[in-house]
Amino acid sequence: MKKKLTKKRVIIIVVIILVIIFVQMNNKAAKNTLDKPQIETEEIEKRTIAKSVSATGNVTTANSKEITSALTGSEVVSVNVIEGQKIAVGDVICKFDMSNVQKDLSNAKSSANISDAQSNLGVESARRTLEEAMKSRDSQIINAQKEVASAQEAYNQVQNQLNTTNQTISAKQAELANVNTTYVETQNILALTAATDPNYQALNETLSSLETKKETLNAEMAGLQQVVQELQVSSNQLKAALDAAVFALESTTNTADGNVAAMQDSLKNAELSAKSSNITQKGQIQTYEEQLEKGIVTSTVAGTVTSVNVKVGDLYTGNTIATVDSVDEFIIEAEIDEYDIPDIAEGMRALIKTDATKEEELEGRVTYVAISPTANALFATTTSVASTNAKYKIKIALNQQNERLRLGMNAKISIILESKENIWTVPYDTIQEREDGTHYIQILKEGSEQETEELNVQVGIEGTYYVEVISNELKSGMKVVLPKQDVGTAIEDILGIDGPSAGV
Repeated sequence: MKKKLTKKRVIIIVVIILVIIFVQMNNKAAKNTLDKPQIETEEIEKRTIAKSVSATGNVTTANSKEITSALTGSEVVSVNVIEGQKIAVGDVICKFDMSNVQKDLSNAKSSANISDAQSNLGVESARRTLEEAMKSRDSQIINAQKEVASAQEAYNQVQNQLNTTNQTISAKQAELANVNTTYVETQNILALTAATDPNYQALNETLSSLETKKETLNAEMAGLQQVVQELQVSSNQLKAALDAAVFALESTTNTADGNVAAMQDSLKNAELSAKSSNITQKGQIQTYEEQLEKGIVTSTVAGTVTSVNVKVGDLYTGNTIATVDSVDEFIIEAEIDEYDIPDIAEGMRALIKTDATKEEELEGRVTYVAISPTANALFATTTSVASTNAKYKIKIALNQQNERLRLGMNAKISIILESKENIWTVPYDTIQEREDGTHYIQILKEGSEQETEELNVQVGIEGTYYVEVISNELKSGMKVVLPKQDVGTAIEDILGIDGPSAGV
């Protein structure tokens, strides 16, 4: 019984000790939690970021036209519009007295007809002269070619005779050489033959016959050599005649071709002169016809006549005849500071708001960007002691017209320089940079509320508050650690300063 009580007491003591240890550990963990600073985070999300330039502008018309004419000094014979009248493209504004121009046009047409007839005669004469020169050239060349052919034939005949004679001489020389060889051999045999030999007499007769043959051959070759000399003289003479005929052919051809070329140039000049005269005459006629057309001044735009500055009987001095404002197509004009103008280009998207259209946001495209500052801004920069930023005009065409717009209304404009949709973004001040230029952000470790780790990222497009981050490790639910904020630098304060487009 005593042993049982002792065992129960030990168990109770152990349980008490374990409870005390557990309580102390919980208190210590709670204290550590309270002592640790709280980490502020923001979930990494996908957003649309846009960089923009803001400005204010005015609603104006795309087709405001000051109607003028080049017919200064002409008398106005009719005015066909009044202020406030709505007109269409092609409607007559006024007419000038064009009776003198009509007379000049009639005279110019008559002069052109005469000039055309004269030019045609000159061209036909030059063409006939060219045809005659070409016929003469062909005839002269044919005759000269015949002379060359005849001289060539005579020369060839003599050459053939000369070649035949030389061949005969060569044959005789070969025959003579054979006779001489036989003669020497016979002499040698005779020298070894005794006078009493029966062949001795026959050998002597053979030598005698060979001597006669040699004399005959020598005589024949001498005659042939004389023939060769005579043929050579004839050949030289005929060669000279052939060369002269060839030279004459070349000279005749060159002279005849030169004459034809000169006649071709004459024909070309006649044609060019006729064409030039025709162009001049037609140009004068076209000038008078254009003046007649300008005598009726029409509108190039549809709209409302807002001013008429001439009356019947006036001599036109070159001023504005009438002003027509189109109300069918409005545009937005604005002036952009010199700091922002290099970033703006034609075709960029623009968002427009006006008081008249209330909350409706209009869209448009930049259609014009000035390359020089406006006159007022230029005057300010050149006359002010202190530097003044230059302003550059831009024009924005609306994608769709709005019936609530009126000329002269004020407009708030945002020109989108760059935008990206559905990209990972973090607050700008969470991006940190290492000494080597790489970037990273601090994120909470998965499953922890206090432990952080670095995540390498690349920085993309920047907004006012948010910036694009690029990494293959980014995923939904990640939280980026926010830097400690001083009073007045919270997200709400930043958005309050920069407006609702801050980074979005």
